[in-house]
Amino acid sequence: MSKYFNEIKNNMNKDFLFVLDEAREFAGIPFVINSAYRSPEHPLSIKNPSSSHIKGLAVDIKATDSITRFKIVKALIEVGFTRIG
Repeated sequence: MSKYFNEIKNNMNKDFLFVLDEAREFAGIPFVINSAYRSPEHPLSIKNPSSSHIKGLAVDIKATDSITRFKIVKALIEVGFTRIG
């Protein structure tokens, strides 16, 4: 069970959500998720059939300013994420 991301828990990798929770805790700010799991039939999945979103191993996090973006990226790196785009 995710501490912060219960709204996206369906079809998401449990280990991924655990580490995402750690990043959220480290950042100390809410993470607003724009996109999480995408079915293989989703238009973006069709364009990129090897997307980690299909595997429940990716989320898109909203950042409206550079300070928020910095805190999010720093937290993701701190807990071990290596694919940040």
